[in-house]
Amino acid sequence: MARRPQTLLRQVSLAAAIVCAGMAPAGAEVTVTGDFNVYPNFINPGLGDTDLGSNTLSLGNNNPGSVTVNNNSFLSAASINFGNGGSGVASGLFDGSATRVNLVGDGNTNRLEVGNWGRGTLTVSGGATLDGRASSAACLTLNRWCNNFIGNAAGSDGLFTVTGAGSNASFLHGFFIGGLAVFRPPIETFTFGTPGASTRGRVEVLNGGTLTTDNASIGLAPGGSSPLGTERSFAEVLVDGPNSIWRITGNLAHGIDAFVSTANHRNAVATISLTNGGVMEVQGAQGHVNGGGMNITQGGGRTDMLISGMGSRLAFTGDNTYLQVGRRVGSALMSIADGGSVTGMNYMSVGRDGAFGELVIDGLARCCR
Repeated sequence: MARRPQTLLRQVSLAAAIVCAGMAPAGAEVTVTGDFNVYPNFINPGLGDTDLGSNTLSLGNNNPGSVTVNNNSFLSAASINFGNGGSGVASGLFDGSATRVNLVGDGNTNRLEVGNWGRGTLTVSGGATLDGRASSAACLTLNRWCNNFIGNAAGSDGLFTVTGAGSNASFLHGFFIGGLAVFRPPIETFTFGTPGASTRGRVEVLNGGTLTTDNASIGLAPGGSSPLGTERSFAEVLVDGPNSIWRITGNLAHGIDAFVSTANHRNAVATISLTNGGVMEVQGAQGHVNGGGMNITQGGGRTDMLISGMGSRLAFTGDNTYLQVGRRVGSALMSIADGGSVTGMNYMSVGRDGAFGELVIDGLARCCR
């Protein structure tokens, strides 16, 4: 999708100014430093609880920028972008058991972008909450985007991590890893993405963390109005450790099925690892024709999926669920080993519609029940 033009960048750090004055905060903190902007209406995100209303917090637009929300504090914004403008670098840390960040943007906004034609990292830890499902009714208006990207636009690099017991992140609508959008003149009046470049996107759910999304696309095709078609997507997912879980729930009220697709183009490579008790759960709706499913490689790319270790599991719930290892050209390998399992689907295929599929079950692993 097109990215809104930004207003004049403002490089302000109220937190740093206070520290220099010898008044370092002892309590709740929302600290924004380096290169950042709040638009369309600039509000200086100071210390303590901060509500930016319908504005976007954009970090690392050309130079490094960062945001830290910790010590039981609260931040609300329409959306947050990390690493913009082709050369930007940005990082974020949301930490602490009572720390909360809400994303409340309407249907004309992508709510989270980590590596937004730049390099971005975001970590949710220590029991913190990132609620990208707040004000969900706003996403039924206007263009109804409210999507989320880990690596957005060709030439991006994004890393998103949820780690630690009680740490959780949840999102509405599309959750995309490894985006390859390119928008350029003369077709467009703005520039976003590097023609022919690669994007790397990685999502980690670790040490008892929880990620919840409506759906997921892991490894995307070149997109936008101006790609060359040679752009490459490298997408990685790791769910590791007991009680670490990624739930894909669908959202029938918003017209979204619980669905996961990977390697959606011949230029896309996806790697998914569920290890040491990590779980991915696709929660299909009861009585719904598309009850919830997963296509491992859909559209010509390559996917390698490993489910390994006692308690590691790919699970499907619902009464019309499916798993397809290789669909619509491309290749897919699913390996289940050392106590891993796949459960709950009503239909399964290995290699379909011109795709190469391989399923390997080794040791104490279980599949397809």
